[in-house]
Amino acid sequence: MISLATLLCLQALLAPTGEDVRGVLLLREDDARTKQEVLTELGQLGPASIDTLFGLTVGEPDALFRPDGQDRWWGRPDRYPELATEALGALPPQPVLEHIAESLNAAGQGSSLEVRLAGLRVLAELGSAQAVGTLFRIARETPDRELGSPIVRGAFARALLAT
Repeated sequence: MISLATLLCLQALLAPTGEDVRGVLLLREDDARTKQEVLTELGQLGPASIDTLFGLTVGEPDALFRPDGQDRWWGRPDRYPELATEALGALPPQPVLEHIAESLNAAGQGSSLEVRLAGLRVLAELGSAQAVGTLFRIARETPDRELGSPIVRGAFARALLAT
């Protein structure tokens, strides 16, 4: 009989990582995958891929790219933030919202504009009423001077309309 501790260790070992997201985005021999097929593969990685996908949404591709830069990528890597945002929107809302909250907490009282905008883009993609609390939190943490920006106002409007 397998113990609970053994099962939890196996689950942790088999959980998707940044390497799994990287594996989906690397160009394959004779690769003819469509955007939808890549999104499906990213979605199959499940909630364990949220950290890497949110990092891409924020614009932190460190989990993917190697220093030698010799890899060939599916699509254009400059479009990966949009792709990651779409992939996050297809995942169950609760773990995604928890990760956004953790990212806001990690950034501290003055969470970065990049993290807040990424959070808003993901909220708009999730289209879930569960996101309302996170939306209001981001609004409270956004300084007035940033709220005047058309980019920030547009991101809030899209997130609000989707929730």
